[in-house]
Amino acid sequence: MKCPQCYLNQEFKCKYSAVPYCESCCALVHSHPDREDHMPECATNPTRGIRMVLSAVLCIHTSHYVTYCRVPAPPPLVPEEMAGPSSSTSPTPQSPYCWVFFDSMADREGGIGGYNIPQVEECPQLEEWLQNPAKLLHEKDRAPDFVKRLISDALLCFYIREKDT
Repeated sequence: MKCPQCYLNQEFKCKYSAVPYCESCCALVHSHPDREDHMPECATNPTRGIRMVLSAVLCIHTSHYVTYCRVPAPPPLVPEEMAGPSSSTSPTPQSPYCWVFFDSMADREGGIGGYNIPQVEECPQLEEWLQNPAKLLHEKDRAPDFVKRLISDALLCFYIREKDT
């Protein structure tokens, strides 16, 4: 997908004629009211055969940047073979990745001469929302707050090649 209107804004004067997006990110970015009138188009893929995976999203709101990052999931606290009978009866494969929210200025200690206290939080179900553009478009009012913030404040999406994950 590509969107010429995203680059018509005075902020984005550059050499490109359109902003390229994967389908999920195109739906995400264009679900914001300021971009609902944009007309994304199908793009030819010069990197045919290379699959990219969303790995981070940089967001900004009133001069404050935050990041959503796809990171390796922590190992389980108790190995499955030691979990015993209280563990779930039908084991489900755990994703090797999870999404976290990082805010370097989440809290402040000490006023003017103080320092910022960063915050990192896991974002459960973010992958599920990102994998389902229709859900993002039609159920965004019922989305968790971290999904709503991602939708409204997304600025840059970062990708890596799938085979590098």
